[in-house]
Amino acid sequence: MNSYPKVSIIVPVYNVKQYLQNSIESVLVQSFQDFELILVDDGSFDGSADICDMYASKDPRIKVLHKQNGGVSDARNFGLDYASGEWVTFLDADDWLDASTLKICSEFLNAFDYLRFSAAFIYSAAIMVDYQLKSYDSKIDYLKDLFERSTILGVWGGFYKCSIIKENNIRFKRVLHNGEDWLFLFSYLMHCDTIKVINQPLYKYNKINEQSCTNTMTVEKDLDSFKAFQAIIEISEGIDELRPYIVTTTNKILLSSLLDCFHESGFRQVRNKICMVYNYVGPQQIKHIICSKIIFKDKLHLMLFKSILGQYIYFLRVRSITTKING
Repeated sequence: MNSYPKVSIIVPVYNVKQYLQNSIESVLVQSFQDFELILVDDGSFDGSADICDMYASKDPRIKVLHKQNGGVSDARNFGLDYASGEWVTFLDADDWLDASTLKICSEFLNAFDYLRFSAAFIYSAAIMVDYQLKSYDSKIDYLKDLFERSTILGVWGGFYKCSIIKENNIRFKRVLHNGEDWLFLFSYLMHCDTIKVINQPLYKYNKINEQSCTNTMTVEKDLDSFKAFQAIIEISEGIDELRPYIVTTTNKILLSSLLDCFHESGFRQVRNKICMVYNYVGPQQIKHIICSKIIFKDKLHLMLFKSILGQYIYFLRVRSITTKING
């Protein structure tokens, strides 16, 4: 085996004791063995760190990096700093890989700048749904779907050249708690010429874990997606083929943010979330979404949103006038 492995597999680890061993074992049983496994313990306190250390003591290909908790983006960046492989791929610590993943993908790595493979979403021991990615004739076709959020946005399930990442200083944005994958992937693709999609569901995505980030969406995370998209628009400036999708994607993200306001438990909480979205986005964008072509049920929600917002603004004006009179 070469001193520098072909593939670095980065796994951010934070309190996933229940799933971690299965994830690690799915890497160790790969038929393609020229890899290093980088386990980034992001301040776990449930015993996950001990599991990482135990595996590292038995296999020299496993590196364990312990750090204070800083979130998944910080953990991935930390792993990238220590990656020595020609290629890097990301695996979440509650997910796992098909045993043939590295073998199948290794056959294409020398011919492309970016490699993507399909996933299977695991909902229970008996329910597994394959997500078959489209085959793309060109990078721009893939960018359109990525830009419009109509394909997988996560960095998991992909192979990235370490040279492209390091030469262009591509990193995950720590301040984002959602959309950071999307932004990283888009930033990387700006420096790629050739891509390849493998339609086999080699990545096993664990939907059973109710504590995972994608199973705990919030208004704040929705707004982070909007911030990530704003950065993507700047990155892709000059690509004329993407311009027609800016408005529809913006509306799609903000609509999700507004509708998530109504998942809160009480009127005060709903009102506070609505004002958070309003203060960040602004009235013109809200009006644009309400007037856009969306399903009737969502339009009713948004009209209620506007009504609550109007009542709250009226309350603020009355309070301001009263304060001035009493002052």
